[in-house]
Order: sequence, then C-alpha cells, then structure tokens
Amino acid sequence: MELRAKHHLDEVKDQLSPKQVLLRQYFVPRKLINFFYACNNEYGNTIDRIFIDIDRQTNSADDARKVASGLMKIILSDKQFTTLLTFDLMTLRTGSSFHIYILLKKTINHVFYDSYLSYSKGKEDSFPTKRAAEVSEATKLTVVAGHERRK
Repeated sequence: MELRAKHHLDEVKDQLSPKQVLLRQYFVPRKLINFFYACNNEYGNTIDRIFIDIDRQTNSADDARKVASGLMKIILSDKQFTTLLTFDLMTLRTGSSFHIYILLKKTINHVFYDSYLSYSKGKEDSFPTKRAAEVSEATKLTVVAGHERRK
C-alpha cells in the first residue's frame, strides 16, 4: 500500500509478487476512477486531454445537446486548431448535461495550454471565449465561457 501511494506500478513492479501486481491492476487507485476528470497527466507538466463541461443551468437537455453538438462541429471545422493539435473528440452525457473531451494524440505543455486553451477573465482571444461566442451564434442560445459560481 505504501508503494502504491507513492509510485506507478511500472516503477515498483519488481518489488511485488505476481498476485500483488494483479491486484494492483484490478483495483485502480481511487483518483483514477473518474478517469477523465483532469486535463493534465496524473504526473508531470504536460496535458493529454482538454475537458469542456457543458452546464445547462436552467436550459433544457435538448439545448445542452445542441450546444455540445455545435461546439464539436466548430472544433472539427477549425483548421488552425486541427493543424496545431491532433486529437480524437468524444462526448459523454452526464445525465443532465454533457462533457466534451479533446483527447490529444501528442501531449502539450502547460505554457501552450495556459496561453491558448485555458479560460480566464481578460482572455478574449482564448479558445473557450471564441468558441462560446461561435456556438452562441450557431445555436441562438446564450453560451458563456467559464464556470459561474452560485451561492
């Protein structure tokens, strides 16, 4: 258990019995159960996926579907984006909203992510801000970048 808490399996495999290796592979660490939650690798400074959460707030599930579908079409048609990054696109329905995953075929570093892909106020040229405006126009629904914090 101590090795599991601090090391990847491939780093300590030679210290484990075959049964321990099997158990380690079967019972994944709790933090990996929600596998697609994080944008960056489990360890290191590179990003291997980009996660976009479509929160529908008070909109209908069909509106959320339209936004997710519209956003995916915009991403796939963006020649600059598809030239910079090679990726697979995936969407999951959460039950009330959607998650879109851009699964990168090559990792990118945090500097690239922070400069071009992350959202923050004052970053009107960022990927999320531009895409929110484009999907709003395409769907005629109000879409904003970022997460609204409610009490």
